[in-house]
Amino acid sequence: MGSMHNSGACTRETRMEPTTNRGTRYDDADHVELRTNDQNATQDMSEKSFFDAEEYLESFSALGTSMAQGRDLKKKRKALDEYKKTLATLKQAYDDRVNIALNHESILVDQEHIIAATNSDIERATRNREDIEAKIAEANDDLADLKRRQAKERRPLEDELDLRNAELASAKDELKQVKAQRDSLDLFDADSPAVASTEAAHDAVVDKVNGKLEAAKAAQRSAQKALDAREKEERSKQKRALDGIKHLNGDKEKAEKRIEELEKRLAAAHERVSFCEYVIEHPEETEAMAARIEENERTAAAMEAQVSSLESKHALSKAASGKARAVVIVAAIAFVIFIIFLLVISNR
Repeated sequence: MGSMHNSGACTRETRMEPTTNRGTRYDDADHVELRTNDQNATQDMSEKSFFDAEEYLESFSALGTSMAQGRDLKKKRKALDEYKKTLATLKQAYDDRVNIALNHESILVDQEHIIAATNSDIERATRNREDIEAKIAEANDDLADLKRRQAKERRPLEDELDLRNAELASAKDELKQVKAQRDSLDLFDADSPAVASTEAAHDAVVDKVNGKLEAAKAAQRSAQKALDAREKEERSKQKRALDGIKHLNGDKEKAEKRIEELEKRLAAAHERVSFCEYVIEHPEETEAMAARIEENERTAAAMEAQVSSLESKHALSKAASGKARAVVIVAAIAFVIFIIFLLVISNR
């Protein structure tokens, strides 16, 4: 029994060894797996880094394509819009021709009514202009009469001012002479009774002439003031007359503009009548216009298809260029910050 127990113990010990060996093998396998995972992770990171660089290159390529497509799309849209505008104009002309063909007589009657009414309006507007011209001529005559009356009434004041100016000039000359005479006496002996008497006499003359000069100045100022007041009143009256003439000239310009507009309306009505008659005489032109419209509509549809296709391509390239656009924006912001930094440094 003891031998069997020992044998059993040995057996158990022997059985445990494989377990331990298997455990060791499992640990080795785990290490191998971990190393493999690390290698794969390193390889993935390397591949991912390379893939990111390639993605940015592709994004910048897409950005260039997107910009070129954007310019091309802008040109094509503009060309399509212009083409559609000319097509719309052509359709309007065709619709007008069709309407003329269907309603020729009624259109002619309407235009004849317009012609008759416009002729009457032109006659009234012409008479109105003539009346205004007569008023302008009368107002100009009244202004001329006013100026003549004012000149006649102003003449006595002008004569008075001329007289006062002459008196003032005479008083100035006289004062100059008597002062010169008085100054000459200073060269002689003042102790002589004869000289002293003469000086006193000359001083009295100087004082008298000074008084005369002051009176002449006052008279001249009064005459000038009276003339200035009269001229101011005359200018006020003339301004009112000129304002009236200016207003009449404005009315004349309006009347002439009205006549010009009516004459254009009359010419358009006559032209419309001639065109209606031409359309009736040449129905083949209307038919050719219809065919041209159909052809242009097919062309417009083809142009729209090209624009739509380019819009789809542009949307894809624009989406693919997101990373490149982000890089450009960051670079622009960095450049602005750098410039600001340089400015701050230079101002210190």
